[in-house]
Amino acid sequence: YFRIEVSAATTHPQYVVFKVAPYNAVVLINGKNYVPDGEGVVTLTLYNGSYNYQVLADEYYPQNGTFVVSGEKVVMSVDLKPAHGWLSVGDSGVLKGASIYVDDKHIGKTPISKYKLANGEHRVMVVKEMYHTLSSTITISEGENFNYTPTLSADFATVTFDAGAECDIYVNDVLKGKSPWTGELATGAYIVEARKEGHRSTTLSPSISVTPAKQS
Repeated sequence: YFRIEVSAATTHPQYVVFKVAPYNAVVLINGKNYVPDGEGVVTLTLYNGSYNYQVLADEYYPQNGTFVVSGEKVVMSVDLKPAHGWLSVGDSGVLKGASIYVDDKHIGKTPISKYKLANGEHRVMVVKEMYHTLSSTITISEGENFNYTPTLSADFATVTFDAGAECDIYVNDVLKGKSPWTGELATGAYIVEARKEGHRSTTLSPSISVTPAKQS
């Protein structure tokens, strides 16, 4: 007769805990998918042996490796390296209120703070009324906060319409104010009308250009 004592630790499954960042990463163990909880933790039980793992997330570099379960709890921490950077656009000067498009997608109006973008080249377009649309290509590097400070060129002139006292000035049938009226108008063709009670109206069809900056 003989007696064999079998260690339960070597025959029972063991806890395996993965702590991953970012929290929305996907954890694959021997090809099986495990979804982390809200704190980026995956908890499971595995029998003794060697296992392959892969951690994946959008805009991060994947990480692969192996681990061994051998009679005790295994804890793995995986922080993925970012494959993205960020875009920031201020709102100083003429950039205030400008609409920003990245790769033809509208991401909002300035100021834009740390909008995440994948590494590589992106087409950025800046649109603002009374200014020429600006389109350029930027390159985002991993972990970089790219501060974009474009310069917009004016697409308007400061125009004065003077039809004498007590006249109302209409531009494209919209009342602008009393004569003489001064304001900014985008380039293009307009219908300007001076109206005064008891008088026939006078109409002009000026074409506004960028130069000179001030026109009458």
